[in-house]
Amino acid sequence: MISPSPDGQLLDLSDPASLTTDLRFSQISEDGSGGINIEFELSPKWPSVAFFGGRDVVWDLSDYTAVELKMTNPGDEPQLIFAYVANPFKDYRNKKTSGTGKVEFAPGETQTIRIPLAGAKDFNPAQVESIRIFTGKHKAPFTMDLESIRVVQ
Repeated sequence: MISPSPDGQLLDLSDPASLTTDLRFSQISEDGSGGINIEFELSPKWPSVAFFGGRDVVWDLSDYTAVELKMTNPGDEPQLIFAYVANPFKDYRNKKTSGTGKVEFAPGETQTIRIPLAGAKDFNPAQVESIRIFTGKHKAPFTMDLESIRVVQ
């Protein structure tokens, strides 16, 4: 079990190659400023990227109220982005997740997606395995910049 850094940061995004991820119709790369670029491919499914604390590692977020993702839309079209945190699961039909945060980003806009940790049925914030960022149907591939993943009290 791991805890966030003293400043609330969950992951160091400056080295994407060192991150444990699950990429679905997406790719990640360095953005040159300490964050990462997430490239969402065109797909009839839900393109996404999940971040993990490590193999078989969970975060204890029971002392926090939310996870916040600071993101920027560097493109020319608005983009709707969703995110949730999840407890460990072996089958998607049995996953236990937090509430879902969502934000529509205007072109060039930076916003924070807030994911609440309380209130979701059967979700345990002391056993967080992953953070998933995803999008719905879109007309063309696009990129979003992820600047930070932090917890707040």
